[in-house]
Amino acid sequence: MLRRIRKIEGIGSYHSARAGNTQFSDVNIIYGENRNGKSTLCDIFYSLASNNPELIKDRKAIPRQGAVANAMKVEFQFDNAPISVFADETWAPGLPADCELHIFDHNFIHRNVMSGTVNNRENSENISNFILGEENTERFEALRAEKEALANINVSLRTAKAALEVCGITDVATFVASELPTESIEELNIAIAASIAEQESLTVQISSVTQSKARKNLKDISTTFDITATSDEINECLATSMEEAHTDAKVLVQAHMEHLKEQNGFKGWASSGLTHLDENCPFCGQELQGDSLELIESYKVAFNEAFSNFLKETKASATQLLTKQLITIDEQAINRIHEENKGILELYPEQSVTEQIGELIPLVEDMYDVVKGSIEQLSKKHNELKPQVFELLNVKIETAYDPVEVIDFSPLQSAIVVVQ
Repeated sequence: MLRRIRKIEGIGSYHSARAGNTQFSDVNIIYGENRNGKSTLCDIFYSLASNNPELIKDRKAIPRQGAVANAMKVEFQFDNAPISVFADETWAPGLPADCELHIFDHNFIHRNVMSGTVNNRENSENISNFILGEENTERFEALRAEKEALANINVSLRTAKAALEVCGITDVATFVASELPTESIEELNIAIAASIAEQESLTVQISSVTQSKARKNLKDISTTFDITATSDEINECLATSMEEAHTDAKVLVQAHMEHLKEQNGFKGWASSGLTHLDENCPFCGQELQGDSLELIESYKVAFNEAFSNFLKETKASATQLLTKQLITIDEQAINRIHEENKGILELYPEQSVTEQIGELIPLVEDMYDVVKGSIEQLSKKHNELKPQVFELLNVKIETAYDPVEVIDFSPLQSAIVVVQ
């Protein structure tokens, strides 16, 4: 056992202390006023007991003014053992093998009961070890090992519970208490594999359906034309004549023309000669008085106002018809739609429809060739008819008062029917 302190130098408030006359017994109480080195002395004891120089090596004494600091050194004397010496920041030798030191100070409270105002797990374990004593250390370690094993089991149970809940098993206790399946593990694994395969197949089918719904439909590349309204308008314009300008005036004028011997130049004169009328009619010679005034008014109505309006409207209508297109064919747009259709077909990579798509692509190409050929024939018929339309409309513009031969649009209409 420790008997006496031979010296303490250069540590804390111990610049050079000797206590060789003081002998320790089994239990020793150290007391004194604050700042007299009680904590330092206890730390020196604890450093030796735990062979931990770190506890005191940073507590080098501050030298007095004008003095030189002593090196850190401690010497403890034991019964029947070498002196324990602390020098050069190490214990050599340290505490004798058959000796134990137990220090009960404020640090003991921090280590074993609480740290500051907090009682943590480490403190509880330390105080438990202290209470049980050395003879019960193995039992305490066994209890701690059992406690750790129970903690690990609880972790495993929580993990298993979470895994079961992921699988849709919310009442874990009922599931654990339920009867075990009669199938073997191999049979269950086969059934599980089959179920997984079915789920994957259904997932693929659902994905295919979703993709199919999102895909675009093929666009119609046929072109619809309707020339009925325009062709009727052209022929109506061509068929109009001066006689239709004013029906009421026409009756009177026609009745007068029947008495004329020379009628060839009458229409031309009537359209522009009203300004040259004098007292007598230039055709029949009768004096333009009395009832003849009604004939003069008919001339004016039929060939001055009505005829002038007729010419203006007819020429405007024919001129406007010259700018109208019977059909318009955008071959680039048709080609673009065809390429888009082929691109849509290529978006079906599913094995189940690959063969059908392979058969469909040539069919689409054939249909495109047929439509393209029909459109080419339509364009040819249209181009053949355009010069005739332009020529007759220009004739109508020049001689608006005369009817012009109507156009036969049936060949073009027949070509349109084939395309549609």
